[in-house]
Amino acid sequence: MSLPDDIHLNSSLRLERISSEHVRDFMEIYLDKENVQYMDDVIKSWNGDEQKAQSTIREINASEKDFVYFVYVDDQVVGLLGFENISSENEAEIWYILKKQEQGKGIMANVLSEFLKLNQEKHYFAKIFAEIKKENTKSADLVKKLGFRYISSSDIKSRFCYP
Repeated sequence: MSLPDDIHLNSSLRLERISSEHVRDFMEIYLDKENVQYMDDVIKSWNGDEQKAQSTIREINASEKDFVYFVYVDDQVVGLLGFENISSENEAEIWYILKKQEQGKGIMANVLSEFLKLNQEKHYFAKIFAEIKKENTKSADLVKKLGFRYISSSDIKSRFCYP
């Protein structure tokens, strides 16, 4: 499975595979504890260490099962969109995060909606799963609105699938 390095979603939205060139944007998003409160593996060991962040970017980009993109709105990095654990059946887990100041503007709804349309055309993934912490009701509402269906839950998370 391979995804392009650059995905144009519409005239103002695009995805660009993470790179060391934008390590400061990557760190800004990931080092904000409030911003990543719903993520599982916040990279705590960095402590602002740019070399550790660059090493993480290299590891992600070397993986054949993980793809992480910067989300751009009008050429400004506003967040991250990731696909991981891509299976031989072409199924993936999706996750996303926006800079705190960009949340609540409908950006991720637009990004996911446009990506799902493109996925129908390009057939990147047969199925896309989202595991969302139960207290993250905004994300759960978003994926349901976009057509993800609820499939299971644990004490901590709910799992959704598209299509």
